[in-house]
Amino acid sequence: MIRSSRNFLLFFSMLCLAAGWARAEDVRLIRSQYALNVPDPLSSSTGFLQAGLVVDAKERRGGWVRVRSEKVEGWVRIQALARVAGDTSAWSTILDFFRRSTGVADAREVMGRPSAHALILTIGDYGNGVPGLPGVRHDADSAVLMARALGVPEEQTITLADSALSLYGMRSALDGLDAQVLPNDEVFLYFSGRGTRVQLDDGRCTEALLARDAQAMASDELERRLARIAARARRLVVFVDASFSGGVALKGALTDGLTAKYWVSGGSDPCQRPDNQLRLNLLNSEPGSGRNNYVYVSAASSDEAALDDQKRGGLATLAWLDCLAGSAKDLDRSAGLSADEITQCAQPLLRAMLEGNPVYPSYHLALAGNAGMVLEPVPPAETDPAAVLADIHANRDDHRRVRLVADRQQDSTGAGSLHVVLDSSEAGYVYLLRASLFGPSFDLLFPNRADDNNRIAAGARLVLPRSGWELPAGGLSGRDTLLAIVSDTPRDFSRLDMHANGLFSSIVATPMSARDIRSAATVSTHASRLQCTQIGKRTAQAASECSDAYGAALTRIEAADSKRP
Repeated sequence: MIRSSRNFLLFFSMLCLAAGWARAEDVRLIRSQYALNVPDPLSSSTGFLQAGLVVDAKERRGGWVRVRSEKVEGWVRIQALARVAGDTSAWSTILDFFRRSTGVADAREVMGRPSAHALILTIGDYGNGVPGLPGVRHDADSAVLMARALGVPEEQTITLADSALSLYGMRSALDGLDAQVLPNDEVFLYFSGRGTRVQLDDGRCTEALLARDAQAMASDELERRLARIAARARRLVVFVDASFSGGVALKGALTDGLTAKYWVSGGSDPCQRPDNQLRLNLLNSEPGSGRNNYVYVSAASSDEAALDDQKRGGLATLAWLDCLAGSAKDLDRSAGLSADEITQCAQPLLRAMLEGNPVYPSYHLALAGNAGMVLEPVPPAETDPAAVLADIHANRDDHRRVRLVADRQQDSTGAGSLHVVLDSSEAGYVYLLRASLFGPSFDLLFPNRADDNNRIAAGARLVLPRSGWELPAGGLSGRDTLLAIVSDTPRDFSRLDMHANGLFSSIVATPMSARDIRSAATVSTHASRLQCTQIGKRTAQAASECSDAYGAALTRIEAADSKRP
């Protein structure tokens, strides 16, 4: 646990006694929401709450808060709430000090990250004879809550709908997003509407997004536009709630209120084939291409249709939001939720939403890109230290190439030492972490008390240990995991309650220490500087000084070899 949190906990207790924890606090709805009887997305509604309404927050349970207005009382998602401007109550003061706490909303959800952007496009009111999708009006609200869960500030979340999204409007929106994104930024793109298929001038058939004027943005064009963004962003998350096939199950009738989010002019599709699915192959497989920085979630697999519920919105959107916002389980005990873990959580919820619809028994979300990308930190019930380092590695910026070779030496007495060679394509600060299953523990091996010179130049090679100290080999062969990080800006592990272990620092692997190790490894020590906390237009210099980006390499410490690298 981070030392400073102890003082905050004492302060927290004093404020609670002074203010009376049980009393309600005023919060504001940032998006319109249905209040639910119980904190469950399948629950019935107690009424509708308009965006901007100030309500009393009565109780928090997981990712839900029970609120009360003059006419409605029920549960809404925590991401739908924000502090009331000028509120200096004890509750609001606590929020300034705590991240991921038990208050109504925490600092990350209220403020977001200045480097994060969201573009949300929804089309429910089509023209030119294309039937509308009544439920899409709710998808913009759901997508904004997704963006908040991903750390995007309100001020950097752009929502466009219906008449603004002709083909020209869609192109302009993507151009605007492209112009905003600086190197190392994070981007969330969401689309809800109809998919279609078109035949290109060269005779090829391709999937496409249907614009409001019934023109289509072909997958090739969308891919080119997103690839330009992906070339700079350190994280690009794309969610498309549309379908590109009628689906074999739609030969029957859907339950009332459900509509397939697919359309083809004239009702017949000369391009129809059994594997229709929007494929966004943004990046090649070459190291340094940024392939690790991108994840794409599609609302339906091949030959299935994404569904719109006229009362609730896109079913895939609702299911994925619920899991991102708190329902997903940390299956690998890594203190983080990956895109794959969120999708695994959403799938059974989708089936539950479709219960009673005999003509549509199956409906599958599809995932492409970096399925292991961690989208949300969580406190696990148990911790696997190797999985924690694997998650940090999974969220590396793949534009930065880091190579790590570790050689475990052992002498005749059984004593062992470790020798490491690290190459980096980019300049930065080097950190070497080890997860040991004996303990279990996290160890900071470099920098250390004997050697704190952890800068590396671009294209340079670092050999450790340097003269005057040794790296301990650790536990049995294959039982330890070694992670090397090369970050743009320094990291601060001194905030953690790590104890001295010779020249090195160690901490027992617990759910709390796992979260703290993740935070220290992935967040810049510059994060609290004024230029790094200001929301709005940033300069390239500020983006560089505030960068959380890092390259990384992961390896297991294997049996002793006869030669050093």
